[in-house]
Amino acid sequence: MVEGIADLVYREDDGDLVIVDYKTDVGVTGETLEAYWTQLSVYADLLARATGEQVSVVNLVFARPWAAHIMRRRNTP
Repeated sequence: MVEGIADLVYREDDGDLVIVDYKTDVGVTGETLEAYWTQLSVYADLLARATGEQVSVVNLVFARPWAAHIMRRRNTP
């Protein structure tokens, strides 16, 4: 069972789908970061199954009061 919500899904001008998940954690460990990438990979797989389209990129956005830090990964099915 998977529980979660993708915060944002959008289509690039070239037609590629992108998933964005916002995080507000202050301290993130390497283990936590890998768990987030796994989470986004599951979202991408489920979206691909539901739509028949592939997700090309997944993004983590760490929202901080002083700035946002964005981490981007190409999704490889």
